[in-house]
Amino acid sequence: MTEHVPAPSGMSVGPVGSAVMLFENNGFLGSLPEVLRRLSRDGRVCGVYWNVEGDNS
Repeated sequence: MTEHVPAPSGMSVGPVGSAVMLFENNGFLGSLPEVLRRLSRDGRVCGVYWNVEGDNS
């Protein structure tokens, strides 16, 4: 990552090669279907979530 852009709710956004990475610390908005649909409008999206116990189910 060459730079990041502060975003609301503890999120960071920045370029990674030809992709864009969004990191949401301590949140869950990026796991919601309606958010993932909007993020993938012009491309693909991959959402990964895990809690403090490392449980991603």
